[in-house]
Amino acid sequence: METSSGAQQDDLRALIDKSTTRLAEQASDGLRRVTETMRGKDLDQIVRDAEAFARQRPAAFLGAAAIAGFFAVRFLKSSSQRDDRS
Repeated sequence: METSSGAQQDDLRALIDKSTTRLAEQASDGLRRVTETMRGKDLDQIVRDAEAFARQRPAAFLGAAAIAGFFAVRFLKSSSQRDDRS
């Protein structure tokens, strides 16, 4: 019984690792496409594009903003902790 439970946990971990890897690859591809799109544009054009995207897909825009905010907070927290140790 315990062996079966251990095998199930291993399978679940493998599935989670695979899903996490896939999400990271998709995020990386998306970031690469955004970077390529933004290259060569001035700030005004980037702002106009962001506004157009927000109007066309408000849920996706809010989700992206929430994710960006999450990572910004994590970055600031980790930077602050390094400064405290110095």
